[in-house]
Amino acid sequence: MNGQRRENNNTIDLQNRSIERKKSWQAKTDKRAKRSQIAMKKNKALTTNLADRQEQPAEKRADNRESVDAGHIPLRMCIACRKRRPKSELLRMVSIKGEIFFDERQKLPGRGAYICPSLACLHRCRRSSGLPHALRFTAQDGTVSVNWQELTKWLENHLAGCQDADKR
Repeated sequence: MNGQRRENNNTIDLQNRSIERKKSWQAKTDKRAKRSQIAMKKNKALTTNLADRQEQPAEKRADNRESVDAGHIPLRMCIACRKRRPKSELLRMVSIKGEIFFDERQKLPGRGAYICPSLACLHRCRRSSGLPHALRFTAQDGTVSVNWQELTKWLENHLAGCQDADKR
């Protein structure tokens, strides 16, 4: 008698498991169907937007592309005054073999730090420890040789050259 009950219980358990599997399978397929419906709706919306765009005159489409491409201006932060400015307005400083140089073309390899083209920002940078921190100097690198007089002269000449160019 006990043997028959065990067999009946086993068959009932197997039936319950198969029912649960069917339910979970149905739930999964329902989720997949919903996902595919959502994807189809999105795809339909994209194709209608694309069709609308193609109906626009060619000049208008070209203007849209130019405005998107021309709108990106890379911004950098001055390490002295912490103001964000366009990259072209700032001067880049680079460390090469432990010495710090201004990178006029902004093309030298290595980590760079940006500073406003003003003597006030250069003096503020000298007073703080912002330059070694920005260039990520560590104690293992040894001492950093910063020739502040040379950097100041270079910046003064650069500013004088900019003022001469503005007068022309």
